[in-house]
Amino acid sequence: MITSFFSISKPIHFVIVLILTLCSFILLRCFNTELQLNLFTIAKETGMFLVLAVSIGVLLFFVSKNRLTQNNSYSVLLFSLFLVIIPETLQEDSMVLSNCFVLLAMRRIVSLKRKTNTKKKLFDAAFWIAIASLFYFWSILFFVLILLALLIYAIEDIKNWLVPFLGFGTVALLCACYYSLTENGFGKIEQLYAGVSLDVSLYNNLSISVGIVMLLVLGFWSALFYYKTIGDQTQSIKASFAVVFIAFLLGIFASLLSPDKNGSEFIFAFAPLAIIMANYIETRKKKWISELYMGFIITTLIILLFL
Repeated sequence: MITSFFSISKPIHFVIVLILTLCSFILLRCFNTELQLNLFTIAKETGMFLVLAVSIGVLLFFVSKNRLTQNNSYSVLLFSLFLVIIPETLQEDSMVLSNCFVLLAMRRIVSLKRKTNTKKKLFDAAFWIAIASLFYFWSILFFVLILLALLIYAIEDIKNWLVPFLGFGTVALLCACYYSLTENGFGKIEQLYAGVSLDVSLYNNLSISVGIVMLLVLGFWSALFYYKTIGDQTQSIKASFAVVFIAFLLGIFASLLSPDKNGSEFIFAFAPLAIIMANYIETRKKKWISELYMGFIITTLIILLFL
């Protein structure tokens, strides 16, 4: 039923996904007993939800425009479900903001396949990733995605290879100017480096570990099929599929390097993982398999709500 309803992309699907996200957002953040309701917090919470709405909208836009899935809404539905399955992602403002900028960068990176306004796209992608790294340092790993995309899309002009560094350097220069004016020096710039931690003790929490394990198991199972189908795509689609697959691996790697592991760091894998899972669901010839797959995700979500 669920896969059938979302099998053909419609505007109502985007509205439903936003409502689902809003309900989850309100339950997890606005009903927090420590939250003091005043004009500032209302404005802040509204702003954070708008960031989530923009993230979902950007994902829907570049997935549909670049034909990363068939004409369905599975990717945005899955992305929203992932946020609920690992609810810590909705509670960490820095992660939500950083991921939004990474998605803006991915939108520009995937659009490189059309080879128009290439320099502008490369500058924008690097600029957004640099901004993302200000909120979560290890999102800087997605800069590698830009360089690999240049290889995948066979963009050989040496000038294009220099543009991403210019975009990244622009943000670095702006940060240096800001700290120079406000701190009379550059001492706090080094604080942007978050460090690395291998401490996974917080994953001992049952509700967190079950959600992470479920997503990783289904994710890597879907990724295996996704990887095998890349070679079956047309040349232009093949390159974009490869970019998404690499983005998924980078998202997992960025999560593993997080200095404070509480589950929210996996948000960087959500968008590429949603695309990969959507491809798996839509390519199943036996519809009951797709229904079972989606049903398992939703059942896990319901169980986690009671843990």
